[in-house]
Amino acid sequence: MEDKDDLFKLILGLPKDDTTSEPYFDFHRKSTLQMGLQVARLLYAWMNDNPSSGQFFSGRNKVKIAKCFEQEGIQVPTEDGFYMTSLLLYLNCLEQIGSLFEDDEHGINRAVNEFHNKRTNRKLDEVTEDELTAIRNLRNSLAHNLGLVNINPKTKEATHKYTLEFTYKSGSRIVDLPPIPFNGDYTDKMEETSVKIYVPALIEMVEGVIAEVQNRFKSGTLKPDESRFSEIQTRFTIRC
Repeated sequence: MEDKDDLFKLILGLPKDDTTSEPYFDFHRKSTLQMGLQVARLLYAWMNDNPSSGQFFSGRNKVKIAKCFEQEGIQVPTEDGFYMTSLLLYLNCLEQIGSLFEDDEHGINRAVNEFHNKRTNRKLDEVTEDELTAIRNLRNSLAHNLGLVNINPKTKEATHKYTLEFTYKSGSRIVDLPPIPFNGDYTDKMEETSVKIYVPALIEMVEGVIAEVQNRFKSGTLKPDESRFSEIQTRFTIRC
């Protein structure tokens, strides 16, 4: 693949041209972003009647899927297991989206600041810098050890502990920062020292970021960095 526009259409799941609405498919390459999103959406849709991405799985049949698990000898995951895996994939996808268009800033920072906070039709709250740090550290904690306490890799000290709200959505809030910072005492079980993450709202934000990037790219207002073509192709697509 040598055309930069085709590469980004493949990664973002956009049609190759105006003659079709089907996402662009290249016989030799697949987008790691799209593969991650497919699984994240499937797991999230399993637990929600009307997820923000529900149109992709509107005809799903949980009984049929459960039978497929059974036939393969795989135990059907618990509800929390679905949510946890879906959230991790969504956060990794969010980081990749930011990294596609910015190499000098944390990918999640770029994605949220540019494609969420600056959206004109944003329905969820703007994410502050402190909240953004908490979201980024949640991604790190889940990705590195599937944990809910973030450890600073340099100081080895705990920075945040998290409470995940899987089924409850507090208006347009995505994150509630604790009134009392966590001091690293693992016997502390107080809600007042935990970052509260509203998982449905966070996932809705990621879906909104994806839609915003696709719309800007299609309209020509978002341009990829041509000098990073080989890097992006190597990092974010796989040869089939």
